[in-house]
Amino acid sequence: MLAKTHVIFGAGSALVGSAVIHLPLSSSLLMVSAGVIGSLLPDIDHPGSTFGRKIWPVSLIISKVFGHRGITHSLLAVAGLAFLLVSNHQLPTVGIGLIVGYLSHLLGDFITPHGIPLFWPARKCYHISRPIKTGGFGENVLATVVLIAGVFLAWNSTFV
Repeated sequence: MLAKTHVIFGAGSALVGSAVIHLPLSSSLLMVSAGVIGSLLPDIDHPGSTFGRKIWPVSLIISKVFGHRGITHSLLAVAGLAFLLVSNHQLPTVGIGLIVGYLSHLLGDFITPHGIPLFWPARKCYHISRPIKTGGFGENVLATVVLIAGVFLAWNSTFV
């Protein structure tokens, strides 16, 4: 999935999450912001990615040690992130948003032909049986549907 699609997918997923837990508008905006950041975070293992370019020394090390779509695209990374965020109760909305965004990224890459190594360090990559081409029409449609669903649910949860 492309970075722009991950951002849309992360924002839409965070909006859905904020609607499910009935957050007020201000908290929903915070959760969506965190969801967008979380949706880009797994690609820190790629020096050319959005985060990779911002903190390239860290990205380069992660890339050399684990490769792209390695540990950062696994359930182990999600568990580690959740542990770090749950142990910090200062901003639970931010933590939930980061995790939702991170999971949306993994789901987005799960539906591509390459897939993701869910059970890293096992290198086997998993993907859906009929994957969607990266940058293709299906990817754009799916991201749009998730975003519209998120806006609809959040709107109804907040204003209706």
